Amino acid sequence: MKTIIFVLALLIAVPVFAANNGKKHKTKDEFSCPNGVENIARLAMMNPYDNEGKCFDYVGASVQLLAKNKALYSYFFNDRTPVALIYFGKESAPIAYEGLVVGKGAFSYRTVEGSQNIIHSLVAVPKDKSEEIYKQIRIKKEQDIKAREDAWINGK
Repeated sequence: MKTIIFVLALLIAVPVFAANNGKKHKTKDEFSCPNGVENIARLAMMNPYDNEGKCFDYVGASVQLLAKNKALYSYFFNDRTPVALIYFGKESAPIAYEGLVVGKGAFSYRTVEGSQNIIHSLVAVPKDKSEEIYKQIRIKKEQDIKAREDAWINGK
C-alpha cells in the first residue's frame, strides 16, 4: 500500500529544482565515457550526487512524463519506483528506454505531501554516439588483452 501511495504522490509531484545548477545538457558531440560504461546495478547503488560524468547502461520504464523530452524512469528490476530523471535532448522521451546514459548529478523535487525526493539526473546518449562509444571501449579492451598477451609471451 505504501508503494502505491508513494507512486501516486510522485505522479502528481511538481519538479521544483534541477541540481545541475542551470548548466546546459551536453550536445551529442560532447558525450564521452573515458572511464568506460558501468552497469545499471552500479547506478542503483550510487548516491545521485556522485554520478556526474559517469556512463551507465540503462534499462527502465517511464513513470511520469515531465516534458516532451524528459521523464521520470524506474529500473525494470526495481518495483516501478522512479529512481531517475532522463533528459533526451531534442528527442521525445520514450515509454521504455534501453541505452547509454551519462550522469548529470542529482534531481530534486517536492511531492504534494511536501516531502523532498532526490534522484539521479541523467542524459540519454544518442544511438549513433552510443555505438561509437561502445566501439571505442571494445577496441581499448582488445588492445589491453593484446598487450597482456604480448607481455606474457615475452616474459615481462
